[in-house]
Amino acid sequence: MMLEKDTNELLTKYREGKATAREKAILEQWYLDNHAVNPLADQIDLEAAQQKSLKTIMNQISPPKSINWGYKLAVAASVILVLGIGIYFFNLNSKPPGILTVLQAENAKNDIPPGKNAATLTLANGRKVKLSAADNGILAKEAGISITKTADGQLVYRIESSSTSKNRRSEKESLPAYNTLSTSNGEQYQVILPDQTKVWLNASSSIRYATSFARDGNRLVTLIGEAYFEVAKMKIPFLVSTKYQTIQVLGTHFNINSYENEPDTKTTLLEGSVQVSSPAALRGGTSIRSSNMVLLKPGQQSILTDRRLKVVAADTEQETSWKNGQFYFRNTPLKAVMRQISRWYDVEVVYHKEVSDQVMLGGWISRSKKISAILNLIELTGQAHFKVEGRRITVMP
Repeated sequence: MMLEKDTNELLTKYREGKATAREKAILEQWYLDNHAVNPLADQIDLEAAQQKSLKTIMNQISPPKSINWGYKLAVAASVILVLGIGIYFFNLNSKPPGILTVLQAENAKNDIPPGKNAATLTLANGRKVKLSAADNGILAKEAGISITKTADGQLVYRIESSSTSKNRRSEKESLPAYNTLSTSNGEQYQVILPDQTKVWLNASSSIRYATSFARDGNRLVTLIGEAYFEVAKMKIPFLVSTKYQTIQVLGTHFNINSYENEPDTKTTLLEGSVQVSSPAALRGGTSIRSSNMVLLKPGQQSILTDRRLKVVAADTEQETSWKNGQFYFRNTPLKAVMRQISRWYDVEVVYHKEVSDQVMLGGWISRSKKISAILNLIELTGQAHFKVEGRRITVMP
């Protein structure tokens, strides 16, 4: 593994023409290991990237005067090297910044830590459990189901095999018991439902579900916000209901983004198949459009806008990056980026009147970084600047 100091020394020697053949090989291998499989460079195949690696490194160190950055944008995106912490941002409307050394930003006077693994569980009897403060182990037992908090930060529902027949009769005769798992800004959590479906809940989101699915003839979950589902395969349909749409599956992997402050509701399919439907839109009590329904294939995404569904090719890595602990943006509007930052860091974002709606950003950074790290990287594009006052961020041109 090459350290930042080693890489800087090799790059300097390469630029000055003093690198040996062995050092050139080491540098090229380092570049390929760390940057050839760049998720933002899918326009360029790996073989082409390998053939051009040393040339592109040189161009980034000392760009030829004749280089056409507009024409070379896709190439430039793949060869921006950020040494030290392995993160970068670039602006899609301006020239790439070239090679940048970005150290962890600790110079901010009012830094804000990232979100954490936390949530609130509301039981059927109304009792609320703050999961970040609760001890590991069994939290509650409801209708033959035990609810356990694990050491690795999960909420797990298990059917108790020792339940007596009397308990099972009582369960059938009683009304369904529902739990709600909710996160605030700056929180995320994972739950394993009674059918062993896994759900990752993003910040400022909630899911409501029955503690026993078998009784209802289907597996129904109500979602507000964003969640990633790995649905256990069963003959009983699994339904996810959001404000304006319903998703039906038997067993599959998908992500739903249904935040109220986002312009669209997006359902992204990674595995299996998903049926997405939206009821007819109403105006003055009269239906103005028949019900929408689409069937997604892996790699597709449905977008619901103004009660209209359309299907597009999905950038699955971008849509699920939050689950994997990353911010990943690709041709993403600055204000959409800031909405994600606002939810994860629990901050208020306001805009100077001259901030353009046309600023687009791309890049990735770990969600475990303090807020100054991501703000400083965006500032490197020269398209936006930030003033942090407490938990209020002002975006300036």
